[in-house]
Amino acid sequence: MINVLFVCLGNICRSPMAEGLFKKLVADKGLNNQISTDSAGTASYHLGHQPDKRMVSTAAGHGIKLNHMARQFSKADFNEFDYIVVMDESNYNNVMKLIPTKSNAKVIYMRSYDDYVLGVKEVPDPYYGTMEDFQTCYYILESCCRNFLKEIIESIGINNTSSNS
Repeated sequence: MINVLFVCLGNICRSPMAEGLFKKLVADKGLNNQISTDSAGTASYHLGHQPDKRMVSTAAGHGIKLNHMARQFSKADFNEFDYIVVMDESNYNNVMKLIPTKSNAKVIYMRSYDDYVLGVKEVPDPYYGTMEDFQTCYYILESCCRNFLKEIIESIGINNTSSNS
């Protein structure tokens, strides 16, 4: 089983959207028994809360149901996940402060899988923005999640019998 964790600041906007998108893509490929996903935040602002209503609405408009309860990233996540996918530099720095001496988890930027805008590290946080900002966030995450899943399938050699792309 490949375990993927998406991480943002409060775990109510970007990371639950990435989790929901990735789960849908994994299910569409018939890989639920080979890839699992979760999300977390580096801050404790929204612990136990559902995703932001604007992100839930954005997701629903694209056929994705978000049903995650916000939780905080912890040092133990390095033992549970193969990939820790961060949304911005602040998240990266906060995650790396907790990395144990021995960890097999790969900590990567979500935007490193963006083939539309190269060299940009950060997925913009829509929290203080407009609904258009939530839509933009969705489109960035959709592209990145597709490319990330494709890389996992290719690099790990997962048997993908589904013809969906």
